Amino acid sequence: MEFRTRVLKYSIIALIFATIAIGNVSAIGSVYIIPQKTTGLSTGDTFTLTMNVDSQEEYLKGIDTILNYDANTLKVIKITEEAIFGTDVLILPGIGDDGHGTIKYGLASTKSSYQVANSKFLTFEFQVKDNAENGISYLNFKDIKLIDKNSNEISGKATGSVIFIGDTWDEDDADPEIINTEHEVKSTATTSMTESMASPSQSKIEYDYIFGSHPNDYKVTDKRGIAESSNESVIALEKKLKAQFENKQFYPHGKIMSLGTNSANYLVVVFYKPLIEQADTNDIYSIIEIEARKMGFDNVPVEFGSGTDSQITDALQDLMGNLKAMNELSLSALTDENSSVYEPSVIKILGKLPKIETEKECWQWFFQDSYRISQDSGIKLEPYIQNGMILSIGVSPNGYFEVRMNEEIDADRESFIDDIYQTIDEEGEKNGIGEVPVIFRLSAPSDKENLESPMEDNAEDEEMPLSEARDTPGFGLIAGIVAIAIAYYQKDKSTQQK
Repeated sequence: MEFRTRVLKYSIIALIFATIAIGNVSAIGSVYIIPQKTTGLSTGDTFTLTMNVDSQEEYLKGIDTILNYDANTLKVIKITEEAIFGTDVLILPGIGDDGHGTIKYGLASTKSSYQVANSKFLTFEFQVKDNAENGISYLNFKDIKLIDKNSNEISGKATGSVIFIGDTWDEDDADPEIINTEHEVKSTATTSMTESMASPSQSKIEYDYIFGSHPNDYKVTDKRGIAESSNESVIALEKKLKAQFENKQFYPHGKIMSLGTNSANYLVVVFYKPLIEQADTNDIYSIIEIEARKMGFDNVPVEFGSGTDSQITDALQDLMGNLKAMNELSLSALTDENSSVYEPSVIKILGKLPKIETEKECWQWFFQDSYRISQDSGIKLEPYIQNGMILSIGVSPNGYFEVRMNEEIDADRESFIDDIYQTIDEEGEKNGIGEVPVIFRLSAPSDKENLESPMEDNAEDEEMPLSEARDTPGFGLIAGIVAIAIAYYQKDKSTQQK
């Protein structure tokens, strides 16, 4: 796959898929492996498969997939990402092969306009292990999500592949597994007992969400306005607010995890509980009132609530764990030749990592502070991207900014690094952040972005969290793989002429 230089635009995108309006299922699509059957393989043989996506008539926004294979029989040599969304994509954290039979991969387009997809998504290179026995092996989909431009799930089928090892098998002996891509409805017409603030005549209320889903621990925190006999105005307002909230109020860059309506004709706004403050309700209601007045009505009926979501919680806890582990190690360990996390390509480290103890602090750093710093500094550093001196700038899930410098550029590196850091740190100061943590790394512009198994060299070892891996030889490789989770705005290499 062609090398692409990247500039940070959005932070980590796991939550694009955590806030899918699963109940709003659109047209039928398909995901399938080609070839669906591979025969005549022997031990040591390598073979190639491709994952293809056909969204039919739907405009595709994102893909999230999990594949299972027999790790006792097959080994992943390489995974190559094809340009199904072009160059403007965000990458889901934790992608790649775990070396134990599971491949996870997810992308989302960052373009304001989306396209119908009917092309390759991934190319896999496998090898039959030397100790593999003759038989039939399967590559099956464990889970698949196709997301359209409105964040609705595209229903359809996902078809795996069959691998025949040995010459005694016929293609008719086995067929690939087929699963439905549509998931159980979680966010549409969800019924919940709203014990607090419910009237005696209304003990049961149904919730229908246009964004996000209904939390199991949902609690009503406030109610405003007066509900009407019809919900037409509220439904129309809901659609306008979804578009308005998308880039600022919705998680991850905001505190709202769900937006919808209920059967009592109220607009429903659900905050992620660990983030909510008393002023948030007033601020959001003011925005809602302004939008409602534009539509010709006021005293908008709004039910505010709070709750949690396991995917959001897990993502924030993972980021907190990464940052805590890096703080225990200290960034200087990356340039210490005697350290197990030594990275020879890292030539300079400036600033210091933030101390984070709560989910709210984690959210503030990754989705507020670093996001604003990266946006503002990225604009100022654009000339360095254009002339090829900088290959990429991004925020690592480990909590620091990473600048990849072109190792072929003949320049005073110390002065160059000082200029770049001054720009980033100045933007940090504007946002109340001093000593922004930044590492500078040398990279070759010809590097390919093929993703190999993070556990390839230690296939028999159990995958471990960063906090445990810090004491493990080869941690540098794991840290490098983790860095793949950085979400970038991507530009073509063709625009990077010296």
